[in-house]
Amino acid sequence: MDSKLFLPVWVVGSLMLSALVTGWLYRGDGWRAEALEQTAVGGLIFELGALFFTIGLPFLALLTGTLSLDLMGMGRPWSSGDHAAGFTPGEWLRGAGEMLGAAGFALFALWHSRGGSGLITRHEGAASDALAAVRDEVHWIFYRAPGALITGDPFVGVLTGIGLTLFEWLLNPRFLSHDIKRENRWHLLLRLTCLLVSATLYLGTRNLWLMMAAHIAIQVVAARMPKARQKTLATDA
Repeated sequence: MDSKLFLPVWVVGSLMLSALVTGWLYRGDGWRAEALEQTAVGGLIFELGALFFTIGLPFLALLTGTLSLDLMGMGRPWSSGDHAAGFTPGEWLRGAGEMLGAAGFALFALWHSRGGSGLITRHEGAASDALAAVRDEVHWIFYRAPGALITGDPFVGVLTGIGLTLFEWLLNPRFLSHDIKRENRWHLLLRLTCLLVSATLYLGTRNLWLMMAAHIAIQVVAARMPKARQKTLATDA
């Protein structure tokens, strides 16, 4: 089957799988998800499942030829000697500048947002931030791929990717029951910011590695913002 036809089917299947699994895990009061997270074995199963869904499925599509390296933001075939990890030195330098600008602007906006005054529930550490960033970026670029492939326009890919991602969040019962509550809105704002920065870098660089780096930087720095913001406001007062 032509990849232009098969890739959308693959992505829709991923979306349906997400809806089925999260619907089952978080149905009612979400006791199934809590039971998994409260034990070491359950937590491992949960993490492995998340890794398979967000990273395993896209790379299975890549290995089967449904996706290309370019669509996944990994540049040219790595066997070529004129680049590093899919991109030329010039592309790396230009992309790094765009990444620093986008991440810096995002952090500046987050610092001055109302959320920066202290709405955060927990922070699990830099390692968890990095893993979550990697998972999200691979998953998000996978959802951009059908639109970009069918139309040949990365902007269409970005719009369809954002639409599919937001739709997936809305299909998750945890989103309405937990993520949009006032005490968790800083976390939601942070994820939306990372999604928009990722989309911007996709249009400017098509470099998955830089998207991951920006996401990790925003997660690590912004997770520490609320307390710092509170101290600053207290000092100013």
